[in-house]
Amino acid sequence: MSQPQHLKPDLNLTSLFFLSFGTIIGVGWITVMGDWLADAGPIGAVIAFVAGASVVILISLCYAEIGAMYPVSGGEVAYVYRLYGSPLAFLCGWLLSLHYIALLGFEAISVGWVLSAMFPGLEGPVVYSILGSDVRLYSLLIGIAVMVALAIVQYASVRSVGRLQSALTISLLIASAAFVLAGIGFGDPANLEPHIAQDDSGSFQISGVAFLFATTFFWFAGFDVIPQAMGEKSESARLDRMQWVMISSISLALLFYVAVILATAMAAPRNVILATELPVAGAFQAAFGTPWLKNLVLAAGLMGILSTWNACFLAGTRLLYSLGRAHFIPAYFSDVNSRHATPTKAILFAGVIGGMLAFFGRDAIGVIVNVSAISLSFVFLLVTFGVARLRKTAPDFQRPYKVPFGVLIPYLAAAGSALILAIAIWSLSDFSDGVPLEWFMLGSWLAIGALFWVLSAKMRKSVEEAERTELILGTNGDV
Repeated sequence: MSQPQHLKPDLNLTSLFFLSFGTIIGVGWITVMGDWLADAGPIGAVIAFVAGASVVILISLCYAEIGAMYPVSGGEVAYVYRLYGSPLAFLCGWLLSLHYIALLGFEAISVGWVLSAMFPGLEGPVVYSILGSDVRLYSLLIGIAVMVALAIVQYASVRSVGRLQSALTISLLIASAAFVLAGIGFGDPANLEPHIAQDDSGSFQISGVAFLFATTFFWFAGFDVIPQAMGEKSESARLDRMQWVMISSISLALLFYVAVILATAMAAPRNVILATELPVAGAFQAAFGTPWLKNLVLAAGLMGILSTWNACFLAGTRLLYSLGRAHFIPAYFSDVNSRHATPTKAILFAGVIGGMLAFFGRDAIGVIVNVSAISLSFVFLLVTFGVARLRKTAPDFQRPYKVPFGVLIPYLAAAGSALILAIAIWSLSDFSDGVPLEWFMLGSWLAIGALFWVLSAKMRKSVEEAERTELILGTNGDV
């Protein structure tokens, strides 16, 4: 019943690093840079990202400890099951699967956007308008076509996923280094003014920095791809080194974000940057008057889209696989192809739902970011607090890695998660213009989850708890 009998252990530490790092840096920096600079200002954005990364690093240490204790696919489903039982494990896994599957839609929307900026006219005619934005035919078809192509890669083997991820991430870094050096080396520091965004009265918009801080869980989400893939790690991937894989991916991603923010802000005046559709590309086009730097930025963004898309496909399907194995949702989702050792039905479901989200157009991106911030902060709160709890309930259990300083770091990580969860909910508390779309998205997903929970009730009751523990936690379930 243990996980390796079904999913093939083919991911080494390098593959896990590229899965994490490539997911984090993704493409958000090219599609929403304008919001970061408008709401927080360049230095305000840097402050928000540094603060967010600090909290995420603390959280990652907690993940490294509990992930080494339970190196199985599905990550948080296993951890929360061990900590709190079946209902919360299901809720946690279902919310986290929403985050990953919604990101598939995010990337499907973004890929056509970036390609149309590289090749004007490629987006095609307007098919319809939704949420205040036009949906264009060719952009939509491109998003769906790439979704299908990546689903085929996911179906082929986990090794194919890892190799593609490494190639995409390295290409992204090479392209990014060129335009970052150009922006910082030849840009004007005076363009950084105002360092922190101001309102009409000239007062600093601290709320803008706070709101950006609240979404940093989304921008640093990626280290948590590793727990989803732990059941497919190779024997050479030592459990006592997972913390360094996570910390290095988060730290390097922070350097990347800071460099891109500063390079973009220095490359052109604020009003020029904010007037462009894709601010990073627009800033370099305006600053250097040549299309090659703009296209280099867009090429880097394209690599970021594909790397995040690829990794989130892996993570989301492994969560569905784990939920299906536990009979929290229909066992259909745990079906594994005997030849390729990949969760075929989970891949199909994630691809279809992610593809459907592409039909909601560009204005759905902000909704996806906000929903993901809520989902992630809730899950992180459960896991980090649970690590401190396990120190008391299972003090003698073997821990290949143990977070230093007792329970201080887990409690600090839990406090940071609770703070970001509170800010994320507060940012969606204005109902003056109607119920925010984020609540409709969350409610719809929870309703689907409730239906799946009910449909799988009979099968779930037929499984003894000891057997379910073995299915979820593997041979480490006897704590």
